[in-house]
Amino acid sequence: MNEKTKSSLVPYEMVSPGWEAIYTDEKFSTSPNKSSEWATFYGDDDDNEIRKWSVWTISRNEDDWNEEMKYLNSVQEKLSPLNVDIRWLRIHIGSFLPCDSGFPVTLDEILNSIGQGQLPENHFHAGCWMGFGTRSTQPLQVECIQIIENILTKWRNNVNKNILIEKYPYAKNFIDSTYKWLGNPDDFSELQKLLLKRMLLPFDFFARRIEDHEKVMARCFGEGSEGERIDTQIAELAGLPKIYPNYMNEYREALESIIDPEKKEIYKISGALAHSLHGLSDCHHNTFHWIENWIYGIGNLKWRKPTGREKKRMAELLFSYAFALDKWLLGIPKHFLLLDLEYIDAGFNPKNEILRVYAYLGNEKTLVKEWLVACLWVNLCYSYMPTFPGSPGLFGNAHRDFMKKMERIGLPVNEWMSKNV
Repeated sequence: MNEKTKSSLVPYEMVSPGWEAIYTDEKFSTSPNKSSEWATFYGDDDDNEIRKWSVWTISRNEDDWNEEMKYLNSVQEKLSPLNVDIRWLRIHIGSFLPCDSGFPVTLDEILNSIGQGQLPENHFHAGCWMGFGTRSTQPLQVECIQIIENILTKWRNNVNKNILIEKYPYAKNFIDSTYKWLGNPDDFSELQKLLLKRMLLPFDFFARRIEDHEKVMARCFGEGSEGERIDTQIAELAGLPKIYPNYMNEYREALESIIDPEKKEIYKISGALAHSLHGLSDCHHNTFHWIENWIYGIGNLKWRKPTGREKKRMAELLFSYAFALDKWLLGIPKHFLLLDLEYIDAGFNPKNEILRVYAYLGNEKTLVKEWLVACLWVNLCYSYMPTFPGSPGLFGNAHRDFMKKMERIGLPVNEWMSKNV
C-alpha cells in the first residue's frame, strides 16, 4: 500500500454516497479515540487511521438527510467512480458555510471550480465543516482585533482618544463610539468591569496570542471555567438567574422570568458575552458588529438590538445564488431570465449573483457538473437544519422563510429539484 498522507483520500470503493474519508497519517491502534457525533475514526486492514464524515453540511448522520440529499446520493451512485479532483471539489462544496465571513467570495470560487472541473491549488477556507482550504478571505483581521483590544486597554488607562485616533485614523469612528459608550473609566461600576473582563476573556485566541483552540475554549466556556466563574459573579452582583449563552433554551426561559427591565437588559448582555462568537468562531460574518454591540451594551447597560441589515443581506444573497443555480440547471438562458425579472418587484435585484453563476458555470453541461451544482444548491437551501438541541438553525431559518416569500411572488428556487424528486 502506498504511504498515506494527511490529505489523501481513501479508495473510492471504501466510501458510500454522502460520505467521504481521508487517511490521517496516524496508526489507529496507537491514536486516542477521537470519534464524535461529527466524524468517525477507524482503521483499515493495515491499521492506518481513517476519518469519515458526511459531505452534507452540518449533518451528523443519515437521519439528517432529506429527500433532495438522498436523490443526489442516488445520482452519485450512477456517476461512480468519481475521480480525485471531483471528490475534493465535492468535499469543498460540503465545507462551504454561508455564516463564514468569506461568503460570497468563497461561493464564487466554488462556482468557478465547478466550471473548471477542479479546485485551485491554494483555495479559500470556506467554512468550519471539515474544510481543507487554507487561503484566508480576511486579510488583517487578527491585526484589527489586536487594535480593538489595544483601544479598550488604552481607554481603561485613561489615554486620550486623540492619541489613538492619530495612531489609527481609519478607526476614528470606532474609537469615538467606544469612548462615548464606555464613558469615564473612573466611573465604571464593578458590574461593568466584570462584563468587560468577560468580553475580553476569549481575546487571547481572537488576537492569536494563544493558538490552542481547545485550551481557550475550556478556559472561557467549559464547566468550572474562568468564564463560568465570571458569569456567576455577574449574576450574583446584578441579582440575575444563572447565565446561559443566548442561543440556549435555558437562556430564553431565564430571560422570561426576569421582571425588572434593567436586569433584563443586563441579562441580555451577559447571555451574549457567554455566547461570545459561537464560542471562538471569529470566522463569523458578524464578528466585528457583535464586538461593537458588546461594547455598547457594557457601556450603557442596555442591549442594542441588531439592525437586521446583515440578516437581510444574507437572506437575499442565499436566495439569489440558489435561484440562479436552479435556473441554470433548468437550462434557462440568463438573458431571458433577466428580462423576465424586470417585471417582478422583489425589493432587491439578484442580477449580480445571476451573472456570476452563469459566467462561472458556463454553457457546457455534464451529469457530473449538474450533480455538483445541485449539491451546492442543497447546501444553500437546506444545510442549516437544526442540529443542536434548542438551536433554531441559521438566522432561525429566516433564509428559507425568505425563499418561500420569493416563491409567493413568482420566484421559486426549487423548480429543477421538484422535477426530479
